[in-house]
Amino acid sequence: MALAPSAARLPSGAPGRPAPVRWTWLSVLARPSAATFRSILDRGGISFARGLVWMVLAGLAVAAISLGESLLRSGRGLADIGPTQLAAALLLAGAVVLSWAAAAAALAFMARRLGGTGSHATLAGLLAAFAAPLAVVAALLSAAAAHPALHALMQLFWVAGCVNAVRAANRLSAWRAIAATLLAIAAGLLGLVILAAIAIYP
Repeated sequence: MALAPSAARLPSGAPGRPAPVRWTWLSVLARPSAATFRSILDRGGISFARGLVWMVLAGLAVAAISLGESLLRSGRGLADIGPTQLAAALLLAGAVVLSWAAAAAALAFMARRLGGTGSHATLAGLLAAFAAPLAVVAALLSAAAAHPALHALMQLFWVAGCVNAVRAANRLSAWRAIAATLLAIAAGLLGLVILAAIAIYP
């Protein structure tokens, strides 16, 4: 018995009507292939605004999981949540959303340089369909103190999903999508190094 719908078995519905969110998320988590992403695109409804809503919800879920883990570890209750803990949780939620926005912008830019034809809004929405549920799963694994090897596999899973989202949104070949993703990752790492250098040596 299948745990999640395949791309070919997304609910048929009316043409252009987006599939239910749970089907979309389960599909990309079960099989984040280019075919799955193309099927989601063909249903319509993928946009930056929709992706933003998904990522805000995911960010709040990640923040709640992190806050709950902290309370359980310290043996405290909800009444013990102070302004500092609440602010930290909200910052974490914001970081989830900003990470998605930055990744979408970098991937869209690199894809365009390599001949991609898709829009930034389409890629951002498609990426959110994968990033939102994956962020929640990653937070749950972190709360459960999962083995580091599992976290490494999650990172590889994330990269594979990015490659196929770029490929589907921009009609690129597999090799060009891989190159665009690796260049975006390299640009992100370089940006972090520059920010760290500025912080250490102002």
